Amino acid sequence: MSNTLLVSFTSSDEARLRGFGDKLGGTVCCVAVPEALASDAAASIVSDRSSGFSHVVSISSMRSKDVMARVAGLLDAAMITDVLEVIDTGSFKRPMVAGGIIATIEVLEFPVVITARAAGFTATEGEPFAELTSLAPSKIRITSKSARAGTRPELTQAKVVVSGGRPLRDAETFERVIGGFADRLGGAVGATRAAVD
Repeated sequence: MSNTLLVSFTSSDEARLRGFGDKLGGTVCCVAVPEALASDAAASIVSDRSSGFSHVVSISSMRSKDVMARVAGLLDAAMITDVLEVIDTGSFKRPMVAGGIIATIEVLEFPVVITARAAGFTATEGEPFAELTSLAPSKIRITSKSARAGTRPELTQAKVVVSGGRPLRDAETFERVIGGFADRLGGAVGATRAAVD
């Protein structure tokens, strides 16, 4: 029987996390992590919330992989990223070799830390996750943030992905053609290795 901690970094993750919890079965506890440094968020999750859990799970994103890797390190636990499917409480499917292979991963010891791809799990409605209130005070102060303007979804969570490659020749053409098309479809942008290089 599993005892799972679902960790949400954005409110849009919560419904898919509940779907993961439903697939896994057992008891589930939910927590929402406010914006914080990865080291502080991980320390707070481990100190307050992780005791006694067999699984600590979040939706795959750049932020979750940063925080959850630290959680796994602090717990001295195994980590599985980008889970697509739950087979049972100790077996999961995840992509390897750029998605060319779907591997079945078997967990030999618990707890295990997991990031799951949102598209692999059905959204389930429920109460909002309780916010993690005992966030460790940081010795670092964030003075400013900058991000590229845009509303494109993350590549791993997008329902539509528009991709381009070498024939587009330069960044301006790539953004105009591929980026413009992706924006009209509400999708994410992907690229071949040649275009990225």
